[in-house]
Amino acid sequence: MAFCRSSSRIVLSLVVLGLVCPARAEEADEVALLKDITVAANADGVTIRIDLSHPREATSHELKSPHRVWFDFPDTQVRSGTISRPVNHKLIKAVRAGQFSAEPPIARVVLDLSGDHSLKLARADEGRVLFIGLGKGGGRPEEKPARRPTVSVAGGEWAEEGDESARFVLRLSDMAPVRAFYLDDPERVVLDIEQACIAGPAADPSLRNGLACDVRMTQFESDVVRLVIELRSPAGFALRKLLNPARLELRLARGETRNRLVVIDPGHGGKDAGAKGYKAGLLEKDVVLDIGRRAAELLRGKGVRVVMTRDDDTFIPLSERPGMANNLGAHLFVSIHCNAMPEGKKGTRSGTEVYYHTPISSSFAEVMLKEFTDCTETTARGTLSRRFVVVREALMPSVLVETGYIDHPDEGAKLADPSFRQRCALGVVHGVMRYLERGDLKSVAALD
Repeated sequence: MAFCRSSSRIVLSLVVLGLVCPARAEEADEVALLKDITVAANADGVTIRIDLSHPREATSHELKSPHRVWFDFPDTQVRSGTISRPVNHKLIKAVRAGQFSAEPPIARVVLDLSGDHSLKLARADEGRVLFIGLGKGGGRPEEKPARRPTVSVAGGEWAEEGDESARFVLRLSDMAPVRAFYLDDPERVVLDIEQACIAGPAADPSLRNGLACDVRMTQFESDVVRLVIELRSPAGFALRKLLNPARLELRLARGETRNRLVVIDPGHGGKDAGAKGYKAGLLEKDVVLDIGRRAAELLRGKGVRVVMTRDDDTFIPLSERPGMANNLGAHLFVSIHCNAMPEGKKGTRSGTEVYYHTPISSSFAEVMLKEFTDCTETTARGTLSRRFVVVREALMPSVLVETGYIDHPDEGAKLADPSFRQRCALGVVHGVMRYLERGDLKSVAALD
């Protein structure tokens, strides 16, 4: 996808109007939060307000067909995961934000414009508030009042300590939403606990394990507590919510491939046939079950523990699939599907797409797409963030692999061929193994 030449014009205007402003040194070391986006509109124009916890330098790009402009904020997390603000104005259709990259953390704000309109940019609060105006502007969007903390963080302690693994437990007055992510240079695990305030120390400063070298906790925002565990070397982690009493349990372990648990989810099944193929009798539920079985066998041969959500022609409700992975404490979740075009467009598209939802799954999706298409030689159609149940509700890195278009004459014929299904299984296995070998089990999904 190529950028049009006008993208440089927008970047220059950001600098001229002061939208790009240097962060203070102590703030540059922290991952900022993109807290909210509000919009004011009237007949003459639209004003968009972007609220950040820390100032960030934004880069911008512009594309046509359809017209849209996006801004990338480095070292920034979108607080709610995704933000969507329909505008439905003659100048702009909508504003949306999402986590473009988990590692490094990059938040992207996209303006879906109705045409080639110029933007007016300004800043406030030392760069923490950004204003984007179209037309004559739509007034000044109001800042939403700060949320009051409802949960206190009483402190934490090391429940287990060793050279290869450790377990840290954080005590809460009640359960709260939490985001977890991994940062490098230096290596560290970060937890952002929402609707919370500090009521006790982070931990005993005397560390006796071979993984962590520092623990610190700060009131990052008025209602966000940030816990940072700095590591001596790269490590994987998993986060669990425990109730009665409310606790967050963070397990650290040096990365290793063997004995990981992967849940393979062949889509559809039973009464749900899924997409229908280019010829009668070719059904998605049968194709993906065969690919899933083959992938499971190959993974087990490499020492990876595998559980399949279904191993026969059984209907499994959508929410039970990620629920099974969550209950098992799986490290990865892979849902396998075939794609198809709607009626009237059957057979017009081919290629592989990989879907994910949480920011921490984006790197897994990228690895999976590359390894899968290298094995199958299908067209890589990209990775996409969507709110599909199976990837939205999984608490570990998770992807949905659309292996190919079953309604396409050429690709459908391949999906009917057992030898091609074996290549699909190899692609899934290579994606899983490469992700494990990279030590990317550093992140977990945001828990609501």
